[in-house]
Amino acid sequence: MSGGAHMTESGRAEPLVLGRYALHDTIASGGMATVHIARLVGPVGFSRTCAIKRLYPEYARDAEFVAMFLDEARLASRIRHANVVTTLDIVAAHGELFLVMDYVQGESLANLFARAKARNERAPLPVLVSIVVGALSGLHAAHEATGEGGEPLRIVHRDVSPQNILVDVDGVARVLDFGIAKAVNCLHETHGGQLKGKPAYMAPEQVTGESVDRRADVYAAAAVLWEGIAGRRLVNAEHRVAMLRQTLDAEHEPPSKHAPGIPPELDALVIRALARKPADRMPTALDLATELERVVTPASPRQVAAWVRETAGEALAQRSVVLRRVEAMATGSGARIDAEKLAAAMKAERAAEGSGAPSGAAVSGAGLGPDSGSHVGRSWSHGVDVASGSDVRLVRVTQPPPRRNRAYFALVAFAGVALGAAILIAPGRGAERATGGADFPAGASASASGSAPASASASASASASASAPASAPASASELAAASASAPAPAPASAPASRAAAEVANGRLAPSPPATPAPHAPMAPSHAQTKQNPAPAASAPPAPPPNACANPYYIDESGLKRIKPGCF
Repeated sequence: MSGGAHMTESGRAEPLVLGRYALHDTIASGGMATVHIARLVGPVGFSRTCAIKRLYPEYARDAEFVAMFLDEARLASRIRHANVVTTLDIVAAHGELFLVMDYVQGESLANLFARAKARNERAPLPVLVSIVVGALSGLHAAHEATGEGGEPLRIVHRDVSPQNILVDVDGVARVLDFGIAKAVNCLHETHGGQLKGKPAYMAPEQVTGESVDRRADVYAAAAVLWEGIAGRRLVNAEHRVAMLRQTLDAEHEPPSKHAPGIPPELDALVIRALARKPADRMPTALDLATELERVVTPASPRQVAAWVRETAGEALAQRSVVLRRVEAMATGSGARIDAEKLAAAMKAERAAEGSGAPSGAAVSGAGLGPDSGSHVGRSWSHGVDVASGSDVRLVRVTQPPPRRNRAYFALVAFAGVALGAAILIAPGRGAERATGGADFPAGASASASGSAPASASASASASASASAPASAPASASELAAASASAPAPAPASAPASRAAAEVANGRLAPSPPATPAPHAPMAPSHAQTKQNPAPAASAPPAPPPNACANPYYIDESGLKRIKPGCF
């Protein structure tokens, strides 16, 4: 146990809490930082394993290294690719900066090379090509990355090496550590005379301090490929100065000299990518990846995963034990941290809203009283239980009923009043329309036949006066007088009379009106004439007094017509 955890008085190792993260064991270390396994502790028991990079204390107080650290976080967050380790967050706590990344359950290519060499083995060529092609794909994504405004960032990794290529147990290679990457608008600058990177994989222009671009990463990736094929480093010297001189002066040997059976096309490809002049190399990492796939068929991710487990099975098993222990600790301490944060969030929101805890809210457990219940984000409010055990605390949240407010109930009440008013008013409006008023819409199938318009009015008036006398727009005496002055009704069909009664009672809505030609009665249709033959040609009877006060009527087909004798 080191770095991220400390011992309590009871002898238990507790993680270092960084906001919502819990920092645990060190799993890797480099020249300027350590990498720890950690857990993200979210609300209601959510947690996730991640890796956190932590600067050494002497570098955490150095402004230049802090700037490099921030640059790494900013640049890596702009690269979205399956072959690049994802940067999730950056945390400032305890006077330090912490870089949060995805946790990769795998092994570095450097350790895989070392373990294979210890067994007097080398990586199978298809497996090696698959790993390098994956790394080149991630590097190409970094080279093509853009800023938030779409401007090219022109990222150059400058530290491509087996140590910075992780091979996951799923068989996917991922590039990490953009700590010394070069890009536009970086916070830190490389001063004259400074060399950043590993000498064994530096391109010649990087050694001489010239301007570098993506082709320096192409050179470094080719050096990694050469090492994997030959089983030794490309630049093999004891001292740093000798390694730099060898990079500048020596002619690189083809890898087949150390590994018989390598295709000549692969030899030529590697030597071209290791050319001293950048213009003689492949222009992009993607071009080198494409050429490699053409010469050697890469192994599938499943085959790569099998080789990783076979080569580093023991180390992976030990790391799995650490991972299970950390996750078990997070179930206890992480949930406890989560419960405390949850209670604080509940109280803060309750204070902001000025309302008490909802009915049925209950929060039980150490440090949390019954009055801690409130709702967070309005997605849940009551029924929060914190079940405590010796090492485990779980937060269980149940969904509450939806909250109702005063506006909701006011809307319901208004709708009820409106519906009641409509029911009371409807019979009266039906009676008015059944009288054949000038505003009565045409098209209603409630009138009697065209030969007896007054009968429909009389029937409707009587029905309306009997059903809702208080609601009718005209008085009952007026309607009775109009009915008495009408001529004797002609026989009407039963359905028409029933429909008229339905309209009068407000249970049948009339159809929208049709506009007749002015001062010209509309001729009945052929079907209407056939059903209701016109009487023998004779002068129309003189209308009774006041019968033409409303000269229109509605026939059975729904058309508005003029009463005979009114014009």
